[in-house]
Amino acid sequence: MSQYIFEDEEFKEIEIRSLEANRFEYCVFEGCKMAEMDLSDFTFLECEFKECDFSGAHLHNTAFRDCRLTNCKLLGLNFEHCNTLLFGMKFQDCNLTLSSFYETDLSNCQIANCNLEQADFTNSKLAGVSLLNSNLNGTVFGYTDLTKANLSGCTNLNIDPNENKIFKCTFSRDSLPGLLQKHQLIIND
Repeated sequence: MSQYIFEDEEFKEIEIRSLEANRFEYCVFEGCKMAEMDLSDFTFLECEFKECDFSGAHLHNTAFRDCRLTNCKLLGLNFEHCNTLLFGMKFQDCNLTLSSFYETDLSNCQIANCNLEQADFTNSKLAGVSLLNSNLNGTVFGYTDLTKANLSGCTNLNIDPNENKIFKCTFSRDSLPGLLQKHQLIIND
């Protein structure tokens, strides 16, 4: 694909496949459909996505650099295939069910009020990341670096402290039993 660039544009309720571009800078996407689309080698620089559907999109070498996503549907995405150079995303009120962040450095990311059911953070770097008020039901944390991460308000937490780095990680008091779940302890009030 040739390098076509859109800059400072607004796109509303369109399918991105209808555009002859693969580089977007400072653009706003609202209600756009990118589901099942091949976004390989696309670059999104400081773009904002509102109520967009990326479900099942292919992200091979896709670059997300300082992008904001609000109320977006991102089901089953493989973020580990993204371009890692300056990778940065802010997820707010998004559905990331079944998405994979395997071995992904998320140090420049923020996640708040998201559904992360059955997401995979195996071998990921979440050091210093805010992962606030999110549903972590069935989410996989294996050999994940959560050093100084903030998981306040997260529900359905299940993290093995022996398998993950949790030094100075912040948790809500209600989620502390999720750190002991592997031991099958019975905790009474």
